[in-house]
Amino acid sequence: MKSTESKTSKILKSAEKTLSPILGKENNNILLAFSAGPDSTALLDILFRLKDKLNIKVIAAYFDHCLRNKDEIKKEIRIAENNCSIRSIPFFMGKDSKGTIDKFSKKHGIEAAARKVRYSFLNSIAENNNCKYIAVAHNLDDNCETIIMRFFQGSGPEGLKGIGENSGNILRPLINVSKSDIFEYLKENKIKYSCDSTNKENDYLRNKIRNNLIPSIKKVFPGYEKSLLLLAEKMANADSIIDEKLAEKIEWKKKGSALVTEYDNFLSLPEYLKIKAIYSAFNISENSEERLPYKFLKPLFSKKTGVKSHIVLKGHDYTLEREGKNLFWKRDIVTIKKNSYHLIVKPEKEYELPVIFDKNNKKVYISSRIIKISECKKDDLWIPVNKITADIHIRNRTEGDFIVLEYGTKTIKKLFLEMKIERYFRDLIPIICNNKDILAVWGSVFNYRNRVSRLICDADKDNDIDVLLFESRFF
Repeated sequence: MKSTESKTSKILKSAEKTLSPILGKENNNILLAFSAGPDSTALLDILFRLKDKLNIKVIAAYFDHCLRNKDEIKKEIRIAENNCSIRSIPFFMGKDSKGTIDKFSKKHGIEAAARKVRYSFLNSIAENNNCKYIAVAHNLDDNCETIIMRFFQGSGPEGLKGIGENSGNILRPLINVSKSDIFEYLKENKIKYSCDSTNKENDYLRNKIRNNLIPSIKKVFPGYEKSLLLLAEKMANADSIIDEKLAEKIEWKKKGSALVTEYDNFLSLPEYLKIKAIYSAFNISENSEERLPYKFLKPLFSKKTGVKSHIVLKGHDYTLEREGKNLFWKRDIVTIKKNSYHLIVKPEKEYELPVIFDKNNKKVYISSRIIKISECKKDDLWIPVNKITADIHIRNRTEGDFIVLEYGTKTIKKLFLEMKIERYFRDLIPIICNNKDILAVWGSVFNYRNRVSRLICDADKDNDIDVLLFESRFF
């Protein structure tokens, strides 16, 4: 009995030590990313035990990725609901019912796609429930796996420092607790949890590392965990020194929708600090776990960085461009301000329009993909691929806009009046265009009619041609 109390006490103290420095006196609402697995179930109980001491309110959110057996998911949800019910913890559920993960996986991989969609759900629940923080159940074993994975992927100090205790609004109270201690905690406190059957499969990279690579490493280096954490500590110190040196030379300032710094200061940086400077700009402008690939940044090592060409880097929806004495980091997909936007379409990519469009605070997400015309439904909006001769843009209306319809040319202002579009929505309706012509008015996003330009509406429907399909959803 003594050992049980000692183990529970040890883990509670570790979690409290991780949480205490970041929690304030007010608004300590915490949303737990709850999978009903052993790690998040233990964290659910730990946060429940600490709620009075740390003055926190706990909410749990479960997300079904729709990638596993339905019977297993149903059983898992029952366990999740029961664990929340007995602790009187509010429980929310979401699911990828529209196959968004599958769509994103074609470009980003299934793991990254699942993480992107899951965090979109979690952020939405957190916002709607006034949760300042999101707690995730990453543990010490997860940290070691991440360091190994990043090592073989060629990461620098910023990657090899591992997973931090807290980052932004993300809390990791179990990051210093081993998996074996978590299982012991659950056993000794008689807490029921679910087991994900796919953890035993090797379809995902992390599972391959966990199931194949780590057992081999253990045989050669039995104490590898301590060594990896020591490496992570050294890399964190090195990365901190690099950041300090970088801050002495580079300061990114916001200018409109771009970030700007002095070009000569950037040019004088050692090669690796140039890379870090771009990473810092990317982290400022992109709220995402995605990283810019190293090969994209390698041209920064070239002596051509200082030649006449104004474009230093271009790709991954960003441009690094010299203008006079300044260097600009610009997003190609630009959100200008609330109710004003300009997106450059990339098939298979999703965009969030900068607008809260209804009383439920739902956000509009839009995307495009190439399919066969035979797959389109009656009210779908699409453009024949053979009609696309320049970049496709999605934006809100601007002064002087007009569209060429079958019966003649009409200004967008007059068209919106004829369509009886409410005043509030007139600056929100997406306009689809190329560099010179408006191709379509995407009214169905807000339950109005779509209007298509004569320039693209004469597609041969008898042939199964490729079309760029536009889709929208609300979250």
